[in-house]
Amino acid sequence: MRQRTCRRGGWVSLAALVLMTVLLAAMALAINAGWLATARLDSQTTADAAALAAAGRLIDDDWLRSPPPSREDLLLAARQQAGEYALRNRVLGRPLSLLPEDVALGGYDSNGVFVPADNTATLDQADTVRVGARRLRERNEGVPILFGALFLTPVVSVQSFAEARLDRDIIGFRARDQRPLPLLPLGLRLSDWQSQILSGAGPDSDAFIPGVGFTNGPDGISEIDLTLPLAPSAALTDGNGAIVPLGAGDPYIQISQGVTLDDLLATEGVLSLDATNQLPVNPSVGPTVATGDYGALLAGLQVWQNAGEPRVLPLLDDSTSIVAFVAVRIVRVEETSNDRLTIRLQPALLAVPMALSDSTRRGTAALLPNPYLARPRLAR
Repeated sequence: MRQRTCRRGGWVSLAALVLMTVLLAAMALAINAGWLATARLDSQTTADAAALAAAGRLIDDDWLRSPPPSREDLLLAARQQAGEYALRNRVLGRPLSLLPEDVALGGYDSNGVFVPADNTATLDQADTVRVGARRLRERNEGVPILFGALFLTPVVSVQSFAEARLDRDIIGFRARDQRPLPLLPLGLRLSDWQSQILSGAGPDSDAFIPGVGFTNGPDGISEIDLTLPLAPSAALTDGNGAIVPLGAGDPYIQISQGVTLDDLLATEGVLSLDATNQLPVNPSVGPTVATGDYGALLAGLQVWQNAGEPRVLPLLDDSTSIVAFVAVRIVRVEETSNDRLTIRLQPALLAVPMALSDSTRRGTAALLPNPYLARPRLAR
């Protein structure tokens, strides 16, 4: 009887041990699953942030210069930006370092094949960033798992990938609450932009230096003069520019403050080209000299000239419609006479997070893809 009791006790102990082992294994499996899920989420967040940051760094006026400079410094700066953001977004509490092979910059050819960018790339050839956020065993950076040593797998590899691109098929904008659109309520004829800027025939006498402003001398980016006829004696045909009310707002307030959601309530915050790639507007001559509106116009233009920040400028057809948008810096404002105001502008490249785009309109609308406006976005 004693022997049988001891044998039965041994079986009970063995069963308890097996049960405990199973429970521990199940617990380890659950913990590891959650641990690895967190690692994958962290690495995906890191990849997304690094790709978007690098794509944003590609938004640079160097793409507009003629002759085009080497892209080496700009591509290197984009890679460095990706690396900096990867370090800021930790994976399981540890900074993640990107190696050169973890970041690819380039663009897609006509066959949809990704082609890495070189130092002679155009913006079309370098508008996409691919990032791999990797913690790999072979790099001695794998993710440790619970009881992994028992299964000869103390660490596992975790990696996530992201692709960000510069969406430049800009057809309009959507205003947000407390976030005005950086639009100037001024219009310039598209034909003048094409003849002066796109052809490179405009003057190149001013160079923009970040933190300093404009100085005398060429910088490889042509300028253009917007000539605004002024009331009461001038007519629209006396210049190439016009006041363009955008929504229901006061254009002279919009000059300095931008276009707000309240200005666009009738269109639910949207300012966009229609299906025919036009946005009908009601352009007019500028205000009379020495009036409050004229003072507000000059003051608003002076704000952006001093700031050196690009603003979005609508381009008009020869009638009464906006047909495209560009980004410009204000070089200077010249009060040439009582019936004319001359505003010298220089093109710029500007990121507009609130932009609306439509890639299906390429080839049917002006300036698509847009050389001057871009919206960095994840491509998934």
